[in-house]
Amino acid sequence: MKWDFPSMHHHITYVLKSSVLAVLMLSVAGTQTATFAVGGAKKVDADAGAKPVPKISQETRTEIKDLTKQAVELMRAGKLNEALPLALSALTKTEAAFGKGHFEASKLLEPLARIYDELGKQEDVLRVQLQMMPILFRVYGERTTQVARLREGLTETYTKLGKPDKALAELETSVDIKREVLGPNNVSLAISMNKLADVYVENGDTAKAIPLWEAVSYTHLTLPTIT
Repeated sequence: MKWDFPSMHHHITYVLKSSVLAVLMLSVAGTQTATFAVGGAKKVDADAGAKPVPKISQETRTEIKDLTKQAVELMRAGKLNEALPLALSALTKTEAAFGKGHFEASKLLEPLARIYDELGKQEDVLRVQLQMMPILFRVYGERTTQVARLREGLTETYTKLGKPDKALAELETSVDIKREVLGPNNVSLAISMNKLADVYVENGDTAKAIPLWEAVSYTHLTLPTIT
Protein backbone atom coordinates (compact mmCIF):
# COMPACT_ATOMS: atom_id res chain seq x y z
CA MET A 1 0.00 0.00 0.00
CA LYS A 2 1.07 3.55 -0.48
CA TRP A 3 -0.31 6.91 0.48
CA ASP A 4 -1.69 9.06 -2.28
CA PHE A 5 0.17 12.15 -1.05
CA PRO A 6 -1.33 14.79 -3.38
CA SER A 7 -4.95 13.76 -2.83
CA MET A 8 -4.40 13.34 0.91
CA HIS A 9 -2.83 16.78 1.21
CA HIS A 10 -5.54 18.53 -0.81
CA HIS A 11 -8.31 16.71 1.08
CA ILE A 12 -6.89 17.75 4.44
CA THR A 13 -6.25 21.32 3.31
CA TYR A 14 -9.78 21.69 1.94
CA VAL A 15 -11.47 20.50 5.13
CA LEU A 16 -9.17 22.57 7.33
CA LYS A 17 -9.83 25.71 5.34
CA SER A 18 -13.56 25.15 5.60
CA SER A 19 -13.21 24.76 9.38
CA VAL A 20 -10.82 27.60 10.04
CA LEU A 21 -13.49 30.25 10.60
CA ALA A 22 -14.78 28.26 13.55
CA VAL A 23 -11.53 28.67 15.47
CA LEU A 24 -10.12 31.98 14.29
CA MET A 25 -11.17 35.38 15.62
CA LEU A 26 -10.35 38.61 13.79
CA SER A 27 -9.17 41.42 15.99
CA VAL A 28 -11.85 44.03 16.56
CA ALA A 29 -9.38 46.75 15.72
CA GLY A 30 -8.35 44.92 12.57
CA THR A 31 -4.73 45.09 13.61
CA GLN A 32 -4.12 41.36 13.86
CA THR A 33 -4.23 38.93 10.99
CA ALA A 34 -5.86 36.26 13.17
CA THR A 35 -5.63 34.79 16.61
CA PHE A 36 -6.10 31.17 17.56
CA ALA A 37 -8.80 30.16 20.01
CA VAL A 38 -7.29 30.09 23.46
CA GLY A 39 -8.98 26.88 24.65
CA GLY A 40 -6.96 25.43 27.49
CA ALA A 41 -4.64 28.38 28.01
CA LYS A 42 -4.56 29.74 31.53
CA LYS A 43 -5.69 33.30 32.05
CA VAL A 44 -3.15 35.61 33.63
CA ASP A 45 -3.48 39.22 34.71
CA ALA A 46 -2.39 41.27 31.71
CA ASP A 47 -0.15 43.41 33.88
CA ALA A 48 1.35 40.52 35.82
CA GLY A 49 5.06 41.00 36.36
CA ALA A 50 5.03 44.55 35.05
CA LYS A 51 6.91 47.20 36.97
CA PRO A 52 4.78 49.65 38.96
CA VAL A 53 4.03 52.79 36.94
CA PRO A 54 2.72 56.22 37.84
CA LYS A 55 -0.97 56.88 37.42
CA ILE A 56 -1.63 57.63 33.76
CA SER A 57 -3.73 60.69 33.01
CA GLN A 58 -6.89 60.35 30.97
CA GLU A 59 -5.44 62.87 28.53
CA THR A 60 -2.45 60.61 27.86
CA ARG A 61 -4.65 57.55 27.47
CA THR A 62 -6.89 59.40 25.02
CA GLU A 63 -3.90 60.65 23.02
CA ILE A 64 -2.48 57.12 22.71
CA LYS A 65 -5.89 55.73 21.78
CA ASP A 66 -6.41 58.37 19.10
CA LEU A 67 -2.94 57.85 17.60
CA THR A 68 -3.48 54.10 17.51
CA LYS A 69 -6.91 54.47 15.90
CA GLN A 70 -5.54 56.81 13.23
CA ALA A 71 -2.63 54.47 12.51
CA VAL A 72 -4.95 51.48 12.14
CA GLU A 73 -7.36 53.37 9.88
CA LEU A 74 -4.50 54.51 7.63
CA MET A 75 -3.07 51.00 7.56
CA ARG A 76 -6.42 49.53 6.55
CA ALA A 77 -6.70 52.19 3.85
CA GLY A 78 -3.31 51.12 2.49
CA LYS A 79 -1.59 54.36 3.52
CA LEU A 80 1.25 52.55 5.23
CA ASN A 81 3.86 55.30 5.09
CA GLU A 82 1.43 57.62 6.85
CA ALA A 83 0.41 54.96 9.37
CA LEU A 84 3.96 54.07 10.40
CA PRO A 85 4.99 57.33 12.16
CA LEU A 86 1.67 57.44 14.02
CA ALA A 87 2.09 53.86 15.22
CA LEU A 88 5.65 54.59 16.33
CA SER A 89 4.49 57.73 18.14
CA ALA A 90 1.77 55.79 19.94
CA LEU A 91 4.31 53.15 20.97
CA THR A 92 6.79 55.76 22.23
CA LYS A 93 4.11 57.48 24.31
CA THR A 94 2.88 54.14 25.67
CA GLU A 95 6.36 53.07 26.72
CA ALA A 96 6.96 56.46 28.32
CA ALA A 97 3.71 56.21 30.26
CA PHE A 98 3.61 52.54 31.24
CA GLY A 99 7.25 51.51 30.93
CA LYS A 100 9.09 49.61 28.21
CA GLY A 101 8.09 45.97 28.10
CA HIS A 102 4.68 46.61 29.67
CA PHE A 103 1.74 44.63 28.31
CA GLU A 104 0.14 47.83 27.00
CA ALA A 105 3.14 48.22 24.68
CA SER A 106 2.60 44.75 23.22
CA LYS A 107 -0.84 45.84 22.03
CA LEU A 108 0.90 48.35 19.77
CA LEU A 109 3.78 46.11 18.73
CA GLU A 110 1.49 43.76 16.84
CA PRO A 111 -0.06 46.36 14.49
CA LEU A 112 3.40 47.89 14.10
CA ALA A 113 4.72 44.53 12.93
CA ARG A 114 1.80 44.30 10.51
CA ILE A 115 2.66 47.69 9.01
CA TYR A 116 6.33 46.75 8.64
CA ASP A 117 5.32 43.46 7.03
CA GLU A 118 3.12 45.14 4.44
CA LEU A 119 5.95 47.60 3.72
CA GLY A 120 8.26 44.63 3.14
CA LYS A 121 10.54 45.56 6.04
CA GLN A 122 11.08 42.07 7.37
CA GLU A 123 14.09 42.91 9.54
CA ASP A 124 11.90 45.41 11.38
CA VAL A 125 9.11 42.84 11.65
CA LEU A 126 11.56 40.40 13.23
CA ARG A 127 12.83 43.03 15.67
CA VAL A 128 9.29 43.84 16.80
CA GLN A 129 8.27 40.18 17.10
CA LEU A 130 11.33 39.38 19.21
CA GLN A 131 10.49 42.40 21.37
CA MET A 132 7.02 40.96 21.94
CA MET A 133 8.23 37.50 22.99
CA PRO A 134 9.47 38.27 26.54
CA ILE A 135 6.30 40.27 27.22
CA LEU A 136 4.12 37.31 26.30
CA PHE A 137 6.37 34.99 28.31
CA ARG A 138 5.88 37.14 31.38
CA VAL A 139 2.16 37.74 30.98
CA TYR A 140 0.94 34.36 29.73
CA GLY A 141 3.81 31.92 30.15
CA GLU A 142 6.15 30.29 27.65
CA ARG A 143 3.91 27.32 26.76
CA THR A 144 0.67 29.09 25.80
CA THR A 145 -1.39 29.64 22.66
CA GLN A 146 -0.42 33.30 22.58
CA VAL A 147 3.26 32.36 22.34
CA ALA A 148 2.47 29.62 19.81
CA ARG A 149 0.76 32.16 17.56
CA LEU A 150 3.71 34.53 17.78
CA ARG A 151 6.08 31.68 16.93
CA GLU A 152 4.08 30.98 13.79
CA GLY A 153 4.42 34.65 12.94
CA LEU A 154 8.17 34.25 13.37
CA THR A 155 8.00 31.25 11.05
CA GLU A 156 6.61 33.46 8.29
CA THR A 157 9.15 36.20 8.96
CA TYR A 158 12.15 33.87 8.95
CA THR A 159 10.85 32.29 5.74
CA LYS A 160 10.66 35.71 4.05
CA LEU A 161 14.16 36.49 5.30
CA GLY A 162 15.49 33.29 3.73
CA LYS A 163 16.21 31.53 7.02
CA PRO A 164 14.38 28.19 6.60
CA ASP A 165 16.08 26.42 9.52
CA LYS A 166 14.91 29.05 12.00
CA ALA A 167 11.46 29.10 10.40
CA LEU A 168 11.14 25.33 10.78
CA ALA A 169 12.30 25.41 14.40
CA GLU A 170 9.66 28.02 15.30
CA LEU A 171 6.88 26.08 13.59
CA GLU A 172 7.89 22.82 15.27
CA THR A 173 7.86 24.56 18.65
CA SER A 174 4.44 26.05 17.94
CA VAL A 175 3.02 22.62 17.11
CA ASP A 176 4.52 21.15 20.30
CA ILE A 177 2.98 23.93 22.40
CA LYS A 178 -0.46 23.58 20.84
CA ARG A 179 -0.40 19.80 21.22
CA GLU A 180 0.45 20.23 24.90
CA VAL A 181 -1.98 23.06 25.67
CA LEU A 182 -4.93 22.35 23.38
CA GLY A 183 -4.79 18.57 23.22
CA PRO A 184 -4.81 16.38 20.10
CA ASN A 185 -8.40 17.02 19.03
CA ASN A 186 -8.13 20.69 18.15
CA VAL A 187 -8.57 22.25 14.73
CA SER A 188 -6.00 24.98 15.41
CA LEU A 189 -3.43 22.27 16.10
CA ALA A 190 -4.49 20.43 12.95
CA ILE A 191 -3.96 23.55 10.84
CA SER A 192 -0.46 24.00 12.26
CA MET A 193 0.40 20.31 11.78
CA ASN A 194 -0.70 20.55 8.16
CA LYS A 195 1.56 23.59 7.68
CA LEU A 196 4.45 21.69 9.24
CA ALA A 197 3.79 18.69 7.00
CA ASP A 198 3.94 21.01 3.97
CA VAL A 199 7.35 22.28 5.08
CA TYR A 200 8.67 18.75 5.58
CA VAL A 201 7.52 17.79 2.07
CA GLU A 202 9.13 20.90 0.58
CA ASN A 203 12.34 19.88 2.33
CA GLY A 204 12.09 16.39 0.82
CA ASP A 205 11.35 14.79 4.19
CA THR A 206 8.02 13.11 3.46
CA ALA A 207 8.63 10.51 6.17
CA LYS A 208 8.15 13.23 8.81
CA ALA A 209 5.03 14.56 7.06
CA ILE A 210 3.14 11.25 7.06
CA PRO A 211 2.61 11.01 10.87
CA LEU A 212 1.30 14.58 10.89
CA TRP A 213 -1.16 13.87 8.09
CA GLU A 214 -2.23 10.72 9.88
CA ALA A 215 -2.78 12.63 13.13
CA VAL A 216 -4.85 15.25 11.35
CA SER A 217 -6.88 12.58 9.56
CA TYR A 218 -7.62 10.48 12.62
CA THR A 219 -8.51 13.38 14.91
CA HIS A 220 -10.44 15.69 12.61
CA LEU A 221 -11.09 14.29 9.16
CA THR A 222 -12.01 11.15 7.34
CA LEU A 223 -8.94 9.13 6.45
CA PRO A 224 -7.82 9.78 2.85
CA THR A 225 -7.97 7.01 0.31
CA ILE A 226 -5.10 4.52 0.44
CA THR A 227 -4.15 2.75 -2.78
